[in-house]
Amino acid sequence: MSHTISPSTARIYGLKSVSLAWDVSRSTYYSRQKGKSTAKRGPKPKIDDSEVLSLVKKDIQESPFTGEGHRKVHARLKRKKI
Repeated sequence: MSHTISPSTARIYGLKSVSLAWDVSRSTYYSRQKGKSTAKRGPKPKIDDSEVLSLVKKDIQESPFTGEGHRKVHARLKRKKI
């Protein structure tokens, strides 16, 4: 509908005008478009999320310290080339 040409002005209506007329936000319009891909974008990770989670839990259990944050865990896993 937003690409339809107005008979009186000979211009396209545009998404802003159509979304105001239909009382629908532009983000809703885009999310409801047919054929939209639901696949994740970007590069695929080398390790599955469940495997990373198990490695993090294992690292926390093996650590002699308590209350460690994500930075220390990330640094140790990075040192192990994970």
